[in-house]
Amino acid sequence: SKVRTMIIIRLIEASVERLRKTSDQEKVKVIEKLYMDKENKKLRFNERVAEVAEQVKCSESSVRRWNNEMLNELAKKIFGVDGLRIDF
Repeated sequence: SKVRTMIIIRLIEASVERLRKTSDQEKVKVIEKLYMDKENKKLRFNERVAEVAEQVKCSESSVRRWNNEMLNELAKKIFGVDGLRIDF
């Protein structure tokens, strides 16, 4: 429903805000540019990675690594321990 979607969006926004306060700002910028930048949204993911790498002046592999790190941090903030991926 629309209300549930709005609640989830607010939760994600609050989690990103907490990341801004506790994480490396360059890594947070990568997440924002990959997922929240309207211009980059039009591109396919691999194209977005290349564009963001150029914008923040780092390698594409760094963008991918930081993306994974920040998504794991976001998952922990949103879902708590249930957000952890545990491989056995």
